[in-house]
Formats: sequence, structure tokens, C-alpha cells
Amino acid sequence: MPAKRNQNKIGQQISPNVQSEFAETQKQPFPHKPKSAGIWSVLSLVFLLAALALGFLYFKQSSEYKKLKADLAATNEQLKSSSQSSSTSSPLSEENQALLKAVGRLLILPTDEQPTIATVADLSKLKGQAFFANAKLGDKVLIYTNAKKAILYRPSEDKIIELAPLNIGSSTAASSKLKVEIRNGSGVSGAATTFKNKLNANSFNVVKVGNAKTIYPKTILYVLGGSQDQISSLQQISGAEIVSSLPAGEAASTADAVLILGQQ
Repeated sequence: MPAKRNQNKIGQQISPNVQSEFAETQKQPFPHKPKSAGIWSVLSLVFLLAALALGFLYFKQSSEYKKLKADLAATNEQLKSSSQSSSTSSPLSEENQALLKAVGRLLILPTDEQPTIATVADLSKLKGQAFFANAKLGDKVLIYTNAKKAILYRPSEDKIIELAPLNIGSSTAASSKLKVEIRNGSGVSGAATTFKNKLNANSFNVVKVGNAKTIYPKTILYVLGGSQDQISSLQQISGAEIVSSLPAGEAASTADAVLILGQQ
């Protein structure tokens, strides 16, 4: 019996302590994840969505850029096919320098200005224009604004296809009479004077009459100025063939056109 009472006494002494510790344990909160982990999860999701959005915008802008680039290329081809482009003072490319060198072997080119160079890329847009009547795709157009000349050159044949004056200026200048110099290369005495009267009767201004350096089988016309309509009219009346330069030995002229009468 004494032993049993001692055990009860010890139990009574321990129990309050155990109960107190158990109560303290019950008061402590259960462990949980820190708040920072949840914030990083949200931020990661935001970053992921932002990256996806930026990727989509980049893809869209890249596609639009490619389309814009293609549209600009097409527009550039249309501008190349136009002979009305304004001249530029920027340096010529090596390709254009080679082009001028090739044309310069066939024709004396102005040296005091840089030409506008265009490429025939669409023949349908040139229909009805006499200057481009014999044009082919790939032909080059050289436009000298100050010298008032337009040259149609075919690189594949190394040949000048057409040469014509530019009608640039006021309507008064365009309607003025074409100044023509006539040179007799037909071998027929008085042929130049006879033709002078014919041209004066058709509103041309014959400023000089003389003899050519030699006899020519055909009548030729060298153009330095005037309007396209005037040159076409002179060519129709004379039946002349337009040439890109004066034949060797023939003197230069200040007239708008030099007409050398030939045997035909």
C-alpha cells in the first residue's frame, strides 16, 4: 500500500507539468508556407504572360514588317518604270556608272549633270507613248533635265533604241517654233533651200542652210532640243531617221535639230 500511494503522489506531481506542456503545445500554430513563396508564384505567372504577349507582338510586327518591305519593293519597281522621276545628286552606283560608260561609247553625254536612270519594268504602263514604242523589259532610260534629253538604251544589245528631247518648261516655250539647221548631203544642188521653204511653211524656223561634209544615202535627223510633237512632225515631213549623234566630221550646231538631207 505505501508503494501505491507513492506512485500516486509522483503522478500528481508530474501531471500538472505534462498538462502545462501539452497546453502550450496546443497553443502553438501549425507550420505553414511563407508568404514570399506565394508572391513569387504570382510574379512568375505575370512574367510568363508578359513573355508570351511580347512574343506574339514581335511575331505580328515581324510579319507586318515583311509585308511592308514587300510593298515598298513593289512600289520601287513602279517608280523605276516611270520616266518622270526627279534627278538626284547622290553618287551613282557602280552599275549605273558602267551603264553611262556603255552609253557614252555610242553617244556624247552631258558632263555637267547627273542623269536620272530608270528601268522599263512594266510595258503596259507605257502604252501610247511614242518614246517607248519599241521598248522592251530591262531597257534603261537616261533623263538629262538640264540638257533636255531622254535616251532609251538596251543593255542586252548595247544599242540606243530612242533619243528624244524633253519638253520641260512653260507652255510658251513648248509652243515656240523649232529651230532647224538643214545640211545638204543629197548631192542635189539647191535641195536644202527647197526644203527650207517647205519647213518654214509648216511653222518651223530654219536658222541655217549649208552643205554636209559628204553624201548620205538616207536623210537623218539629230535632235538637241524642242518638244516631242515638234520632232515627230519634222520626222514625218522629212522622212528622216533619228540618230543618236552627228556623224563623224559634221560640225556641232546650236539649233534644236540638225536635218541632213540624203539621197533618199
